[in-house]
Amino acid sequence: MFYTCPRRSNLDRHMKSHTDERPHKCHLCGRAFRTGHLGSFHSVLFLLYAGTRPHKCTDCDMAFVTSGELVRHRRYKHTHEKPFKCSMCDYASVEVSKLKRHIRSHTGERPFQCSLCSYASRDTYKLKRHMRTHSGKTYTVTIFSLSSTRLLRLERSVVTAMQFSTSAML
Repeated sequence: MFYTCPRRSNLDRHMKSHTDERPHKCHLCGRAFRTGHLGSFHSVLFLLYAGTRPHKCTDCDMAFVTSGELVRHRRYKHTHEKPFKCSMCDYASVEVSKLKRHIRSHTGERPFQCSLCSYASRDTYKLKRHMRTHSGKTYTVTIFSLSSTRLLRLERSVVTAMQFSTSAML
């Protein structure tokens, strides 16, 4: 059996899995890892479990495990900076992932494919919501004989039904 990959860096990482070499050390506990990515992931988990949040916001009392979380917090809550700009329209976002999702509205790309039908979505949230249509799980309110796979839609239907039944009683 052979390992194939599109990039040389992937092959280099794979080859390290066959050695006992662990050059990346955690600066918090000294544990060693084969890759820097595993070491970074370990450090974040270490801080989470230790309850340590070394990245403090200078504008409020919030503190975070990673510097990335702090940057995102500051942009959403304090600076309102939106550095990720769409090249096709005026849209701008705090996070690059939201820009990528937005760009799909221009390109029509729907990379998240349902494994049970032909449905495809621009983002994972909508695919997860769609998957509930296959599970058979629905929310039901028996007094109005309403059901839906989406709780928010059901809540709106109940409000409408209640308004209708109240006005019909008058």
